[in-house]
Amino acid sequence: AELVSIQPEEKNGDFIITKNQIEKALNGKSSEALIIRTLPNLDSKKHWNYSNTNPPYLLEEAAVFVREIGIKHRSE
Repeated sequence: AELVSIQPEEKNGDFIITKNQIEKALNGKSSEALIIRTLPNLDSKKHWNYSNTNPPYLLEEAAVFVREIGIKHRSE
């Protein structure tokens, strides 16, 4: 697995992760799995109530890119 840290961009009140951000973070590396850690990584995150919030998400172009470079998705 490859771990990358990305600061989501704010767009129309949403926090998004773009294809360009993922490409830049990977810097040519490839792996079967990708872990995206969002920034900032403040201590307050440990006690934050995430219910009814709007979490960051991948734009469609980013999700397609992740699939195209061979990242596998598996949920259990």
